[in-house]
Amino acid sequence: MVGLQVRVFGKLSLQHGETIIDRFPTRRAEELLGYLILYRGTRHPREKLIDTLWPDVDLSNGRASLSTALWRLRSVFKRLGLNSSDYVVADRDWVRFDAAEDTVLDLLIFKRHLAEADNQDGAGREEGYRVALESCHGTICEGIYAEWCLLERERTERLILKTMGKLMRLLMGRQAYDEAATVGQDILEIDPLREEVHRAVMFCYWRLGRRAQAVHQFQKCARLLQAELHILPMLETISLYGQIVRERLDDLQIASRAGTPYEYELNSAIEAFMDASEELSKLLELTESFWETPIPA
Repeated sequence: MVGLQVRVFGKLSLQHGETIIDRFPTRRAEELLGYLILYRGTRHPREKLIDTLWPDVDLSNGRASLSTALWRLRSVFKRLGLNSSDYVVADRDWVRFDAAEDTVLDLLIFKRHLAEADNQDGAGREEGYRVALESCHGTICEGIYAEWCLLERERTERLILKTMGKLMRLLMGRQAYDEAATVGQDILEIDPLREEVHRAVMFCYWRLGRRAQAVHQFQKCARLLQAELHILPMLETISLYGQIVRERLDDLQIASRAGTPYEYELNSAIEAFMDASEELSKLLELTESFWETPIPA
């Protein structure tokens, strides 16, 4: 039989054989288990655990609450048909989670795949990043909102985003723009304010001949930056946008000279775009002048 399987991506759960447990006796018991698993192999002083999990409880009551939570965790392992002392090791001063050799932890699988990918070259590295990303689904210990969990969740999310960025760069490097744009959109689902990713997605759409989508991506980026951060896109992003639009306008002007039924509308759109571009340039100059002006003492 496969050993204990531990999942921390998504809802915390334990599985042994056909038995799966993702509902725990109490919220504190679940938080204690999640903490011990994420910081496994470390002897955690009971006082530290109490301060982390029961910060508003005095030490005496905290010790009682910790003992009760440990007792409840032992009942969880009993339901799995496992000896709890093989995993949750404790004495009167400290508590530790020990992962047996046959324990499978999804977070470790992700990190192992990632390390293996970093040591590969070319197609092997690209495939390695794909495998690593496929091994993680959901946020760390979903439903736990304690500060220690939020920090670990953020740390892991940054690692996932970094991995997705590496995969996107590799895909763009071999001109697999369609797949690269998909990965970029996945990144933006997690962190929509990553302007460099918006720019890379714009570039991918442009290279694929999907200029309307590239323009839409710029508009989405600009609106998000203005609404959330009150800033304009970077000059690199605006420059790429201008290049894409100019190319599109050249095509439209050629088409209009050929006598399309939309000649008037096209000319009006071109004129409106040029007016908007001039207005944007003025605003950029005013913004730069504002920040260059010394602030009175």
